[in-house]
Parts: sequence; structure tokens; C-alpha cells
Amino acid sequence: MKLDRASPASAAAVVEKFIPSTADRASVLAVFAEVVKHAEKLGTERWSITLKRNRVRLNAGNLRVFDINHGGIKLSLDPARVDEHQKAALDAANIHREVDGYHLFPSYQTARVPAALVAELWPNLRAAALAAIDGAASWGKCPYRNAHSPGVLGYLAAQTGVDVVVQPPPAASSQLGELLRRSYASANLAFTDDQIACFFTGLQVKGFVLLTGISGTGKSKLAQHFIDALGHAKPSGQAQDANRIRIRAMPYMMKHGHLIVPKRIAELVAIPDAGEAVDIELHFPGGKETVRFSHRKYSATDYLELPLRGKARDWARNELPDIESFFLEPITDGNAQLTGFRILVDTAGETPAHAGAHRLFLSVGADWRDRTELLGFYNPVTEKYESRRFVEFLEEALEAWERKDRRPYFVILDEMNLARVEYYFADLLSVLESGRGADGLTVEAVELAYPDGFAATDAPRKRLHIPPNFFVVGTVNSDETTHAFSPKVLDRAFTIELNDVDFELVYGDTAAALSASERREVAQAFSVGGSYPRLDRAGAEDLLEDTPQVRERLQSLTEALQPFEMHFGYRVFDEIVLFLVHASRNKLFPEGLDDAFDHAVLMKVLPKFHGSRSKLERPLLTLLRWCVRPDDDLDVADEAYATLEVALSNVPTEETVTFPATAARVRRMLRALSTSGFASFG
Repeated sequence: MKLDRASPASAAAVVEKFIPSTADRASVLAVFAEVVKHAEKLGTERWSITLKRNRVRLNAGNLRVFDINHGGIKLSLDPARVDEHQKAALDAANIHREVDGYHLFPSYQTARVPAALVAELWPNLRAAALAAIDGAASWGKCPYRNAHSPGVLGYLAAQTGVDVVVQPPPAASSQLGELLRRSYASANLAFTDDQIACFFTGLQVKGFVLLTGISGTGKSKLAQHFIDALGHAKPSGQAQDANRIRIRAMPYMMKHGHLIVPKRIAELVAIPDAGEAVDIELHFPGGKETVRFSHRKYSATDYLELPLRGKARDWARNELPDIESFFLEPITDGNAQLTGFRILVDTAGETPAHAGAHRLFLSVGADWRDRTELLGFYNPVTEKYESRRFVEFLEEALEAWERKDRRPYFVILDEMNLARVEYYFADLLSVLESGRGADGLTVEAVELAYPDGFAATDAPRKRLHIPPNFFVVGTVNSDETTHAFSPKVLDRAFTIELNDVDFELVYGDTAAALSASERREVAQAFSVGGSYPRLDRAGAEDLLEDTPQVRERLQSLTEALQPFEMHFGYRVFDEIVLFLVHASRNKLFPEGLDDAFDHAVLMKVLPKFHGSRSKLERPLLTLLRWCVRPDDDLDVADEAYATLEVALSNVPTEETVTFPATAARVRRMLRALSTSGFASFG
């Protein structure tokens, strides 16, 4: 039987298989109905039901708190709510309580109870089990909502008569959210709505996003499939055919009617000596023409020139304005002597100027020790510029922006921490932080070093401003890291952690891939109509006027962290506010602006926290208290946050944490301080 999460029959098949006794099953379902009714009071986003072939599970917050499985139930307990009398009853029934090991609730225990004993022992377990559900739900919404199984609730209502709300799976928060969710589902990729929303919005604000977490959580796939969702993903800058070279179409070619041929053509065919020229045939789409291939000497440099004439010049003037690049392929005779060139235009996968995306995937090597790994260098021995795919790709993006081609260009730097990021990426970081002008370009430029006059040959332009259609996504494996990321790097990106996994989402319901029109819709939303606004002052001013608590809460937090020298400045403030501006437009966060604010603080403030217990304990406790009640006066002493141990054991159950995502990450760091004396973000 196929498992259908919406079907009560599927739920019946699983439960009745593992608890065949009618009487025992009635006892288990009665208890399950009670805990579900209790979870209902916590709010829709705080809990969910998961149906699997080997269990039925209740999730609260980030915890799996109650299972019906083979032979009985398994449930989480808050040991503080089990008195001595109850402990004795459980011990007498040989019910062992094991430590759960949840990073948010290190004291919680797990108890396994046979179905035949559930009715007898539930009175001794009720208070501790319900307290565990309250504690788990108070620290955030449930990340397993995408796998919610309403069929279980229908079966439960039919069997027990208890009035439970048969909730459907959550609807997407917007049409854009539905498209993104469906796009990832069509590729069998399991990411939460929050992860997708943070990635989408963080790229819009900064253009530099880091994806960190344990190996195998799909960090590269999150980026790669997002690019696919924007349209045809063109793998630009890949290794070229061994028998030809790619040349970018440049305005001077149409204006002056000649081509500057990259010197690396000499790797494919013998070229004339400096100062010499040969007559060859130039084949182009639709015809051929005899031209003179010259190796010109000019001052201290030299270059290869291919003047165009006749029909070849007409073709260049008419066709080159509409293409990005073409290939130049040598033609040789039987003695491998050059007799001509063939111009080839790659039309495969061509897309409109405002649709689709370009992608460059680079694996970072452990031997990347300086900027030349990305930007290349001038070799004075060979008198060539040893270019790199990254810098050529950046120049392509800049040229596209200048000719008003608004397709985005994405670089994925895989496993960035195999080498020290500061060594090979420092120049790019500095330029990204230099601000942007009215034209969208960065104020400062990436500077390439080569002799004056050399730019007329095959080197990239000497100054490369970064356009707003250029994006960098880096992946970092936190469990296999060779070099730790410095807080300086983490602070300059939007850093998203992908550590939580839910196998229920893998190989689940299939979804149809996006149509061409739907991909264009996603692309238009991402680029904001092709404008890529990185600095929306008007939007920021409106948001701060409409929601003054944003400014007040950030001011309160930075003042509270200042005594520990962990406070933040104007850049972080601006980026959080702009994140909220884009989040308000996109409507991707299920719980609205507070949800977006929570994740923005998590990504932009926590990266500064890195060090020993003596350095981090007090500022982390301060941040944790702010997450719970951000509008309180943080200068007033609060015994609940007096020490790390007190804060970890004091889980609020009567009030909702205002910023649960940040609070949960802070608790993980506090737990790391408690066990190892050191904690870091990322």
C-alpha cells in the first residue's frame, strides 16, 4: 500500500500493524489524542504530525516528542516534572528513562512504554510529557511542517471521538513561495521555507551568501537549483573545446572592424613572428573572406590582429551586437600550417536578455594561497596574462550589465574553507564592502596588475567594478573544515546554517517542474524587475517609520553588547533593515516580519560570537534574554540568565520566545561553552 499522508486509511494501516491488540491500541490512541489536543493550543506553526511506515510521530518545535511505533510509544519527558512517587512507579514497571541529547534541552529524557502498560503508566508520565511539549514548542516553530500528515488526525478523530482539527499541510506564504517550494520538490530537494527565504532574500541584499553545515545537507544543491529556477542555467566560463577559443563580442569589433586574437591561440597553431603577417581565409556564418592575420609590435608590447573586410566586416557589424561571445577555430592544412580561422556562434540555449541565469562552479583547492587563484596574473616570461575563469566570468557580468542585459551571474565557490578565505578572497571582500554608485556598480574596483598597453591584447580590463547582477555563493563544511572561517568573513556575508535534516521530505510527493513563464516570474521577483536594488533608502525609511520597534530593538541589543565589545555598527543595521524591506516585498517568511527579523539577526549578529567561555558567556546570555523579551530593559538583573547553567535549565513554558531561531542557536552555543569551553558560529 502506498503511504498517503492525507489518508486516514494509511494511518490505520501503520498503527494497526504495530499495535494489533484492539484494547492496547485504544489506550495508545486515547493518550495520543490527549497530547495532540494539548499541542493544538500552542499554535499551528509550533507542531506537526509525521506519518512513516514504521511510526506515527508528534513533533513540537524542533523536537520529536511522541512516537507510536512497534509495540508501544516513545515520548520525551521533562525530568523536573517527575516526582519521587512517579519515579518509583516507572522503576517498578522497568521503564528506563534515557537522556535525549537534544542540544536545546540537554536534560530531557526519553521513555519507551509498551502498549499494554500505557493506560496504567500514563498518569505518572502526563505532567512530564506535556511539559516537554510546551518547552519544545516555546523555542520556535516546527521545521517539519512540510511533512505534516493530516490523515493521522482524521484516523484519530474517527477512532477516539476526540474533536481534533484536521489541518492540511501549510499553504505557501505567497505565490512566489509556492513556486520556489514546488521547484525544489520537483528535484527531490528537502529545504525548509525559512532556508529558501533566507537564501533568496540574503542574495538580494548582499550578493554574497555563505552556506555552512554538516556534509551532505545539500548546500551546493540549494544554490544550483535556485539558479535553475531562474531559467536556463548557462554554465559559463567552463573549460573550452581543446581545438578553439572563446572570444567575447566587444564594441570595438563592430566599430573598427577588427578582432584582437588572444595570444593563447599559439597553443593551438603556429602564429606569425612579431612584425609579420599572413593571408588566411576567415569563415563566418553565411560566408568567407580573405583577411590578413598580423602579429603587430607596438612599443613594449605586441598583439595579434585580425582585420575584417568586405562581407566579414558586414557580418560583424550586423550580428555581433546580438551575441555575447563566439568561438575562433583554427583551420590547418595537411602539414598543420595555419590556413584560416572559422568563427562559430554557439546558439544552443539562447535566452532573452532578461531571462535565465549564468552559472560558474569552482571547487576551492587546498593550495589557494593568494588572489591569483581567482584573478590570474601577468607572466613576464611569456608576456601573457594567465587568466582565470572567475575573472573572465566577472568581466562577462560587467559587460552584460553595461549593455543592459539583466540576467544574473552566479559563482558557486565550493568548500571555501579548504584554503584560508582571507588569502584568496580579500580583494573581492573589500570591493563588495565599498558601496555602490547610482549605476549599481561598486564604488571601488578589482584591480588587475599588468603593464600599460597590455590591455589591448587578451587580458581582462584592468579595473573591474562588480555589477549588481553578480552573485557569489560559498559552501562550507563545518564537520570537515581545514581552516576556520574568521568572524570578519562571516560578518560580511549572509550566513545560513544547514544542519537540521528531515528524511521525511526526501523521496516524498512528486511535484511538477516550473514552466518557462513561472521561471520568468521567479526571475522577475528576484531581480525586482531587472533593477537589482541593493540600496533601497526609500524602502528602508518607510519600513522604519511603519515599524519603529525595529530600530529600537537593534539599538537596545547593540548597547547591551557594547560592554563586551560584541556590538555591531551601521553596516549590520543597514543590512538587517534592507533584508526586512525585501522580505516584506517577497512575503516568503511564513510568520511575517518578525520571522524575517529573527533570521536576519541570526545571520548578521551571531557571526561575531567566536571564542572561549570567559569571553562569550555573558554576551550570549544577554543575547538570549533579548531574544525572549527584546522590549525589556536589559540593564535590569534577571536571575533566569544569571549563569549559563541556569539559563540552559530554565526553559520558558508560559510565554512565547519573540525570536526563536536566534534563541535556539544561542542555546546551542551556550551548550558548546558548557561542554567544551568554546563556541563559534558557522
